[in-house]
Amino acid sequence: ALRANRDYLRAGVELFGDRSESASRVLRAARREVGLAAANAEASFQRLLAEKSPGDVEMAPVMTFLVYSRRLTASIAALAITRHTIETKAVTLEEFLRIVDPVMNDLVETVAERRPPAPFPHLEHTESAIAALPPAVRARLTRLLRQLETLHDALRRWAVAEQLPARAPATAGQTEPV
Repeated sequence: ALRANRDYLRAGVELFGDRSESASRVLRAARREVGLAAANAEASFQRLLAEKSPGDVEMAPVMTFLVYSRRLTASIAALAITRHTIETKAVTLEEFLRIVDPVMNDLVETVAERRPPAPFPHLEHTESAIAALPPAVRARLTRLLRQLETLHDALRRWAVAEQLPARAPATAGQTEPV
């Protein structure tokens, strides 16, 4: 899901100034890939829940990840649509992508390698890179950054939870974990 979102964001940035039907087809195909990946991630989560005891899985970070993956997709779609509502000739988003792409790559690797993510970077450079953009674009990019930070935090919490020892099963009549 993260990989598909990363690719969708890349396509959205690369095609931001292109209002053609072919650009729209590419963006729709990328969004469809995200939808399939998100559905697969949710199905995997459901299988995980079915296979594990309730205390074996720290669900909050995984659920946050799933929800914010979808929200990230919606924000990328909003950014892609914005290209039709503003004059895009003077708008360049490459600097934004240059800063965000390594973070997304790290999150993809975090999941693949089952490790904690690298620390979330300070985004002062990103804020200055987007300050001169039209307000609608700046709002979309600011939302993307917040959602990316939430995804990062969810994966960090997930990695920490995975490292905790599993709780011993409760015995009959016991309400507290051992």
